[in-house]
Amino acid sequence: ESAAPFQRAFRYTVDKVEDLWLGYFYLVDVRQENRELKKKVDQLLIENCKYRELLSAYKRLQALLKFKQTFEQPVVAAQVIGLDPSGWFKSIIIDKGTRYACGECLRGGGKSS
Repeated sequence: ESAAPFQRAFRYTVDKVEDLWLGYFYLVDVRQENRELKKKVDQLLIENCKYRELLSAYKRLQALLKFKQTFEQPVVAAQVIGLDPSGWFKSIIIDKGTRYACGECLRGGGKSS
């Protein structure tokens, strides 16, 4: 019975060291899981940004289609891909051309109603 206090102290010390050791490994696992979760969050943010851009493009195309339907004459959608670099003229460069029957109308040679 005289050894009981020493045994309790020894057992207490062993338990605390074991808790510390297991806690350390738990933290190592948590750190790794945290890294993986941060990487996944970054990937999801990028994916979310792409989806937002697609949604924005979809809304622009819907508005363009609605606008196009207000005309009785054929309409071709085009994007501006460049501006006049000289500054002498107020002209733009679009991604459509004579293949789409745009050339004459844009130069003022087309029919007007």
